[in-house]
Amino acid sequence: MKFTYQLEYNAFGPWHDGYIQYKKLKKLIKQQRHNQASTEEGPTITPEEAWKAFEAALDAEMDRISVYFYNIYARLTTSVKQHLAPMEAHKHVESKHRKECIELFAELNELKNFVQLNSEGARKIVKKFDKFNGTSHCGEYMSTCQPLVSMQHEARTNLSAMISDVEKSYAEYYCSGDVSLALEELSRSLSELLVWDRGTIWHDLIKLERQRTRLGTVATGGRAVKSEDMPLVRQVTQTQAAAPPSELLEAGHAKSIEGVAASTPTKLVPLTSSDLVSCLRAKWASIVTYTVVFLVFILLLAIDIPGMHGAARRCLAVLWITSAFWCLGTLPLHITALAVPMLVVVFRCLPSAGGDRQKAALMAIKSMWSGSQLMVLASFSLAAALSKLRLDKEIACILLKSAGGKSRVRTLRMMMLVAYIVSAAVGNVAASVLCMSIVSPILDELPQNLPSTYSYGRAMLLSIAFACNIGGMTSPVASPQNVVAFATLHTDYGLSFAQWCGIAIPTSFVLLVAVSFVTRPKFHHRRASKVQQPLLHETANPDYLALPPRLVASASGALFGNWQRTVVIVIVIGCIIMWLSSSLTCAVFGDTSLSALLPLVLLFSIPGLLTKADFLSLPWDVCFLLAGGSCLALAVRDSKLLEIASSGASQILHGAPLWVCIVGTVTFVTLCSTAVSHIAAANVLMPFIVALGDEVVPKGIRGGVTLIAMPAALALSAGSALPVSSAPNVNATAIKRQGDDNRPWLQPKDFIIPGAVTSVVAVFVISGLGAVMSEAVA
Repeated sequence: MKFTYQLEYNAFGPWHDGYIQYKKLKKLIKQQRHNQASTEEGPTITPEEAWKAFEAALDAEMDRISVYFYNIYARLTTSVKQHLAPMEAHKHVESKHRKECIELFAELNELKNFVQLNSEGARKIVKKFDKFNGTSHCGEYMSTCQPLVSMQHEARTNLSAMISDVEKSYAEYYCSGDVSLALEELSRSLSELLVWDRGTIWHDLIKLERQRTRLGTVATGGRAVKSEDMPLVRQVTQTQAAAPPSELLEAGHAKSIEGVAASTPTKLVPLTSSDLVSCLRAKWASIVTYTVVFLVFILLLAIDIPGMHGAARRCLAVLWITSAFWCLGTLPLHITALAVPMLVVVFRCLPSAGGDRQKAALMAIKSMWSGSQLMVLASFSLAAALSKLRLDKEIACILLKSAGGKSRVRTLRMMMLVAYIVSAAVGNVAASVLCMSIVSPILDELPQNLPSTYSYGRAMLLSIAFACNIGGMTSPVASPQNVVAFATLHTDYGLSFAQWCGIAIPTSFVLLVAVSFVTRPKFHHRRASKVQQPLLHETANPDYLALPPRLVASASGALFGNWQRTVVIVIVIGCIIMWLSSSLTCAVFGDTSLSALLPLVLLFSIPGLLTKADFLSLPWDVCFLLAGGSCLALAVRDSKLLEIASSGASQILHGAPLWVCIVGTVTFVTLCSTAVSHIAAANVLMPFIVALGDEVVPKGIRGGVTLIAMPAALALSAGSALPVSSAPNVNATAIKRQGDDNRPWLQPKDFIIPGAVTSVVAVFVISGLGAVMSEAVA
């Protein structure tokens, strides 16, 4: 990895201004190299003249770094003396001293790493100068640069001595004099600090996909992370974080395969009949399932259906095969979506094209891009900016700290509120990853192998997952399924961003309060017999909870610490106001979705915010998934399949009261979104629901189609009874327990009962309050 990226990833955020300006020095070398280029008059500057100028610039940089270092060093020296004095004076030390001890240990190690990074930066930049100019100044400069030599000496002697004093003090008062145990606890806190301070949504998502591999195990082969291992830990973890998730997941497997291939010659083994039979037995369920899927697909293409013309029948076949692949997870969702335009054109599902495949192809391609993709890109760009500057974690920690800690139930409910608010702000996919990274150290601090601990851990993770699902209802950009629903309702019926929020926020908040009682810890039975290790005795107060000191320290409240944070906060607030003021926004931009380009342009054009790498990591898979869904909706409408289905449903519901239609639709959508993913259900169901609303809602009723369509759109996020129902549910299953068993906190069966109860509660709340709010607001 280039040192520029190493410096960016490993630098301690609050000290960012104190590190070597590596890019500036590289630019100076390139400028000198340009000046040394031979012209007709000869070179304009010699290598020795270039070195004198470069050395002066580097000396000034080292002097600046030295001043910065000694300011921090003096502060930490005073803090260590003030911290150790009361511990020596009082036999019974207050709990705050333990937190101070951990923070001092971490910050002293950060200062050692500060010296190492700047020393390495100076060595690399001089070495780069030597390479370009054919000189050899590196060794001499590193040994004679007085500020650099002085900092290295302080790091080796005084800083190491202060770290040792903190370790001994911690061991004396908290580990009965056992220095090795104290070092292990402090090192564990140091590893959590690295995970927390360097973590972003992207890095946390990678860790969830790697199933919560511990930082110490990855970096040091299973032993605890020591202070001298700190640069190694950073290098390993940041190299992993910079790689794509698929590479991370497959790296170990690929290496093992390469090792086997290198040592063992390739040999083809003939496939016997017994092997074939055993393979068929193992895969019989999948074979039967896909046989039925393709058989139905072929029958729909070949057999005439009464009352359904050819284009509608072929569109039904495409809808069937696409829905089956989305439900079964045969291919990634976005890959299946990319196949939709081809299937629509090949099987002639667009009769308005008049049989002209070229015209049909243009119609399909045109339908794939809409304003919904711009809304998705804007919302994820805002989330990336908040994550990159650690604003999301700091805001979440401030909210969590306001709960006061000490109580498990109060902390659980505050985490639900945090998940709900963050989901509304940055989307429920990113919010679930963020909240899981916050709650993981809280669960690790709990006493292990207690029934109440397992009950509370399951309740906490389920609460966060369900709260993220509910928070995904709050705005049109809070979840991918909302983007699909809003695109339909906004384009065809003029539903605005503010109207959606006016309907969804009160409904979802009432649902959140109701679900907080469903997922409380007492809801889960204590399954002591299923705990693999011997159970410890319960504490006197099982509701007591001590928040990890790193989470408490992160809630500093310095949201406007630098200009980048201020700019991002202003952009986020301005974007929210702009989307809520839909009438004014439309008067300026013509459409709300077009205004989503403004935050994109600002975030990627202002230096120091988002980069090209951030742009490439935007959720393009979600955009292509939405594109496939839009093309499928076009085919369903153009082939008249939508009219046939809606007229059939209206005949079934003929004469039924409107509230029966609403309850039935919400129940059906909730069941479908539980069985398949929320986004797949949105792509398939929303066109039919809107058409059904046109048929069953009487003319002149206030609210019109939104009386059915809006509650149904909210119900897309209500399915919670299976791990595969939503991305927050999937992320919750990736969190593992601390200890020797290292098993996940949640099993698939843990979702069924609380998820089913949550879905039932959601049906009642959405059918009642959601319909009332739709009538009042829309």
